[in-house]
Amino acid sequence: MLWIVYMRCPVCGHVLATSAAGGAVPPFCSARCRAIDLGRWLTESYRIPGPSVQEEAEGLADLTDRMATSSVLAEEDPC
Repeated sequence: MLWIVYMRCPVCGHVLATSAAGGAVPPFCSARCRAIDLGRWLTESYRIPGPSVQEEAEGLADLTDRMATSSVLAEEDPC
């Protein structure tokens, strides 16, 4: 059975009709749109939300300080 899949190119919005006869359906209408999307990923135009590197470094420094403090306290108290 032949299936026709209609989708929009995520870069230019062009509507594509592709047959999904057991193969993968490409999300881009052309090699140009594929290259534009790759360029956006490589220049970090697309970003996955999360803490910034600076926030992670500050959190790591705080954690290291707490661990150092707790190990000093553990060494002083032999119980």
